[in-house]
Amino acid sequence: MARIKQEEPNSDTSQYAGLGKVITLLRISLNLKLSELSEKSGVSEIYIRELEKGVKCNPSDETLGKIGIALETDLDTLKFFATDFLTEKYSIRKMMYLMLDKIVGNKEVS
Repeated sequence: MARIKQEEPNSDTSQYAGLGKVITLLRISLNLKLSELSEKSGVSEIYIRELEKGVKCNPSDETLGKIGIALETDLDTLKFFATDFLTEKYSIRKMMYLMLDKIVGNKEVS
C-alpha cells in the first residue's frame, strides 16, 4: 500500500499536545506494533512515530480519523483526550482509566 506524506496544517500551533501519549496508550492496549498501526490506518509509520514522540502534534482530521479507526475509536474521542491530557495534568494511569471508560461507555454491550 502506497503511503502519502502527511501534511500538518498549522504545524506551529499545538492544539493536541497530548496526542502522542493517547495514540501510544491506545496502540499498546490493542497490542499493536507501529508497523501494524501504519498498515491498518494507511498512515506512514514514520509519521505515527513522530506523533507519538510529540514531534508532530497537529494532524489533519482525515489523518487523525484514519488512526482513530485503526485504534478502534473515533476522531472526537482522540481529540478529547489529546486536548485534555496535558491541560488536566492526568497521570498515565488516570488517563488510561478515563479513556477506557469513555470508549467502553460509547459502545453498546451485546
